[in-house]
Amino acid sequence: MSLFISSTTPLPAQQQEPLRDTPTLPQLMAFPMLDGSKINILTRIGVRYNVFGPFLLNDDDGSVTDALKESCMRDSHAINLEISKLWLQGKGKLPITWATFVSVLKEMDMKGLALDIESSLRDDYAEALSKGSVPGAYVRLMFLGAGGSGKSSLLDGLMNVPLRMAETTVVADTRTVSFQWIKAADSCEEAWKEHTSSDEATIFSSSFS
Repeated sequence: MSLFISSTTPLPAQQQEPLRDTPTLPQLMAFPMLDGSKINILTRIGVRYNVFGPFLLNDDDGSVTDALKESCMRDSHAINLEISKLWLQGKGKLPITWATFVSVLKEMDMKGLALDIESSLRDDYAEALSKGSVPGAYVRLMFLGAGGSGKSSLLDGLMNVPLRMAETTVVADTRTVSFQWIKAADSCEEAWKEHTSSDEATIFSSSFS
């Protein structure tokens, strides 16, 4: 069995993965959740600044965080705000991305909040894709091989499609696919989704705009 792949509509990494986007202070203080509400993430972090600062700024000895505690008169929101400002200004060693921020929250044992943020970012991106406000990156795959060699079954597995035991196989199976996110109780798993003819028409039309 042979596999042929051609990529189309290449996108910058940040457009393909919202967790690579750069957070902003307004977002941190009024982050939109899946239920339509907005939360102040820095307020939710609260008095955990003693962990938040060292993790986000790689402040191993806690000296930067201690100095902020004194200058902010131990006001937890003010401390978390200053920690975030320093990080967004590049004063820490970690990449300035949502993925970094989410991973720090998980390290702080705030996994519920981290997953909520992750889900909300991806849901917003999926909605933007469906509305055509951001272009979707996709690839063309062709599996070529003898009948019964597992071409269709392999593609179905990649797309989380149940195995079809009795279905007749074909010599070549070509599909246009893109990534989508499947929401589970405690994670967001990636799978492939087959493009419809209307998806293709939309992408084709956008290439001329």
